[in-house]
Amino acid sequence: MSDKTTKGQFEIKRDGTVSFLAYEIDGDGWISLLHTWVDPKLRGQGVANELALMALEYAKDQELKVDVVCPVVFHFISTHPEYTANLLRRSCNSASSRMSGVLSRFAL
Repeated sequence: MSDKTTKGQFEIKRDGTVSFLAYEIDGDGWISLLHTWVDPKLRGQGVANELALMALEYAKDQELKVDVVCPVVFHFISTHPEYTANLLRRSCNSASSRMSGVLSRFAL
């Protein structure tokens, strides 16, 4: 693994709040989608799905391999299988290893 890691977040600003999906991009072409947070007053309005879509489209555009740690993103992918193409398992990532059962149902 490269020591060049970029941390950031995809954001949606709505109704005076900021919802986000935190990520890390390493120097080896991987983006790890880590954690989603949506303000309680915006929950149930599809904001988390918008964040997942934003992140997966970014990964596709940048030709990044995707390591999904966030359960919200896993749920989004389970209902949008067209986004499974860039999903891969990272053997060195313990969170990804814990979720390998979820990935296996996509026959990667």
